[in-house]
Order: sequence, then C-alpha cells, then structure tokens
Amino acid sequence: MADLKLICKSLAALDLIFVEEQYSFIRKFHYETNWRKGKEAFFYSDGSEQAMMIIFAKEDCVINGCDSELYDYESDNSKLTELIANMPQALQKLMAGKEIKRMKSTFLLWAEAEAEAEAKTINDTNTGKDDQLWHYHPWLEHDVAFDMLPLLHHSLKGMHEHAVWLGYKLPDNCLEQLVGKQIINQKELSLLDVKLELSTQQQLHLQELGFTII
Repeated sequence: MADLKLICKSLAALDLIFVEEQYSFIRKFHYETNWRKGKEAFFYSDGSEQAMMIIFAKEDCVINGCDSELYDYESDNSKLTELIANMPQALQKLMAGKEIKRMKSTFLLWAEAEAEAEAKTINDTNTGKDDQLWHYHPWLEHDVAFDMLPLLHHSLKGMHEHAVWLGYKLPDNCLEQLVGKQIINQKELSLLDVKLELSTQQQLHLQELGFTII
C-alpha cells in the first residue's frame, strides 16, 4: 500500500511541477491527502470520461474506474450496485461519495486489511507479495482497466513518459530522487531546456504530498 501511495503521489507531483496553475485543467493526476476524515484519494482522468479514483482508508484501498464506452447510460448507475455487492460493508460506504457517482463505474478493485480473509471476488482473485488480498470485478478483456492500471506500476519509464508528454525530459537521477525518495531537486529542474521555478503555492502542495524540496 505504501508503494501504491508513493506512485500516485509521484504522478500527481509531476503534474504539479510541470503544469502551471492557470492550466491546471489539463492535469491528468491529482492527489488529496485530506479527501475525507482519515482518508486520502488519488484521481486520474485522460480528459474525457475515462477516469480512475483510488481511495486509501487505513489499511484498506478501493480502486474505481470508468470506461465510458462500456458504461450503461440507459440504466445509469445500476452497474455500481452490482460491482460493490461482494465488498465489505465498510468499503461499500466509500463508494457512496458523490465523486464516484459523478465519474461512474465499470471496474473495481479493492484490498482488505486481512490477507487471510476468504476471497469474495466474483471472477478473479489476485494475491500480491504483500499482506493484502486484492479483488477485481469484472474481468473483461476489453475493459479500459488494461490501459489505466499499468499507470500504477512503480516504473521510472512510465514517469519519464509522462514528463515527456508534458514537454520535459527529466534526467534519470532527478526521477529516481522524485519517485524513490520523494525528493525534488530544484537545481536539476533549473537545468532543463525550459527553466522551471517552483512557486510558493506549488511548493506547499508538494510538501503536503510528503515531498522534500532541496
């Protein structure tokens, strides 16, 4: 869970660093450390209705995503009831938020704190190397989850590609510090082709995410 949080925060940090405040609407990644009492949330959107939201609540986690091409607009939100049916009650409450209803749902993953709990998944169960048992519903070969979920791999290559998409080529050592140690080196940023200087507001946001600026 700590690794997943760091990946999400690193993606959000890249957008905070490289996208000026007046163009914040083009940011793909956002992270809120105080989304709800005791809960944090990560948001991803590609600019259309393909979106993903990750909710961190203590040791539990929910990943909710929407592929607009698969969503049943005629019956609207009935899909969500089906998706959350096998979730623990405590996690189902997280799905009642207005953000999820607004973004809609076509796929859902969740992790329970107790790894030894019986698998309650409908179609598939994935057990990682950590102490948590992940559940996924539904397993569809054409679901956009196959495009979204790889974004969460702890990959410097993925971070580099996103920086390039934003118009910057980051040195490997700068990315390694950012992703591995949550350190942002302003000297490295100043050496880029397009010189970057972090505003006070940017620095505050980055510090809220747990990054150290040197």
